[in-house]
Amino acid sequence: DLLDTATAATSATLDFTSNISSDYYLYAFVIESIAPATDSVQLRMRTSTDGGSTFDATGGDYNYSGTESTSGGIVVNYNIGNDYIILCTGVGNATNENVNGSLSCVNPSGTNYTYFNTHLGRLNNLGAPSTAVGNATRLSAADVDGVRFYMSSGNIASGTIKLYGCCKPA
Repeated sequence: DLLDTATAATSATLDFTSNISSDYYLYAFVIESIAPATDSVQLRMRTSTDGGSTFDATGGDYNYSGTESTSGGIVVNYNIGNDYIILCTGVGNATNENVNGSLSCVNPSGTNYTYFNTHLGRLNNLGAPSTAVGNATRLSAADVDGVRFYMSSGNIASGTIKLYGCCKPA
């Protein structure tokens, strides 16, 4: 079920601060043509446990592991104990250098760590096709009821992210 849509228009962040609850066990964010205003940046994410009043941004909040293909080969990224999750790097701002794909979130209303899985594709800042596949963990035994997407520098120039509820709890 489509629950929410956020469309960027030179936006600092795209936030999802409602509709993430115990109503679904699995949530999917569909990322469509997200383009940065600044060249060669990272698409990042943070989570909230208070409906978006604050987003967890303290060192040690998140772990991330992922693999990206680049024009120079395969790069393995680790983001251990940081204050954000890296979804992909080297995002360019030229025509068609945008991010597309999906991010899934399993049981965000649970009392264990929350897990995210990514599968993203794009033309990177060199104009080369590349993929970013990874997983991330919110290192807190607390619910996640808000998610923020943003760039490591500058705004999100354009694009849309849609939130879907995919699987109801048994």
